[in-house]
Amino acid sequence: MWSRLERSKGHYLKSQGRQLVVECGSFLVGELPSVLEDEGLPVPEWAWLSMLAHAPADRLVRPMDGGNRGRVRGHLNVVWLRAVALLAQELFMVADRMGCTVEELQHDVLLDVELNWERPLPGTPEMGPSRFVEEVRNALHRFRGSSRRQ
Repeated sequence: MWSRLERSKGHYLKSQGRQLVVECGSFLVGELPSVLEDEGLPVPEWAWLSMLAHAPADRLVRPMDGGNRGRVRGHLNVVWLRAVALLAQELFMVADRMGCTVEELQHDVLLDVELNWERPLPGTPEMGPSRFVEEVRNALHRFRGSSRRQ
C-alpha cells in the first residue's frame, strides 16, 4: 500500500510530466512565450525565436494585428513581441518576393538560426531584441543571396 508521501510524490511527478508535455507542444507550435507568461515565468530569448521559427503563418499574423498585446506582461516581453512582429512582416515580404511560403522560409532559414543560436553563458547578458532582429535579418539576406531558391 502506498503511503501518503508516495502518493503525493507520484501526483507531483505526473503533474510535472503533464507540464513538460504542454511546454514541449507549445514550443513546437510557436506558443511557448504565451505559456511561460501565463505561468508567470520569465520568457528566455530563445523562446521568442521559437515563436518565429515554429508558429504557423496564420498565428504569426497575430502579433502584427495586436492580438497578443493585451495578454503580454512586462515591458521587455512587449519589446520582444514587437521584434517578432517586425520579423514576421519581413518573413511575409521575403516569401512573397521569392515565390515561396512562410513555412518554407521558417524551415530553410529560421531553423538554422535556431540551431546555431548562441546561448549566453551563465552570468552573461542575453543577446536582446535588437540583436535578435539583426541575426534573423542577416539570415534572410544570406538566403535571398543564395541560389537555393533560384
